[in-house]
Amino acid sequence: MTTNDTFPVEVYREIFGERVIAHSNAKRSLVNGEPGTVGSLARLNLGMALSPKAAQAFRESRPLLLGKDIRANNLAQTAELIHTLERS
Repeated sequence: MTTNDTFPVEVYREIFGERVIAHSNAKRSLVNGEPGTVGSLARLNLGMALSPKAAQAFRESRPLLLGKDIRANNLAQTAELIHTLERS
């Protein structure tokens, strides 16, 4: 799917699905039968909980991220890296 794809709510279950991963209890999300992934940019824009320094980095870089394409994901990854370092 791309950011411009739209569909009627009635076909939601035909487009999105889940598959149990054989060697674990985890499930994999599927979009049109293919694994779907979400990058740092999407996670942060959806409100991922961040450590204090990572949240500050995200707030400061947010104007550079808003309305950008996937290439802004690299900058968004820095906030997640700061979060990971603070938690370690």
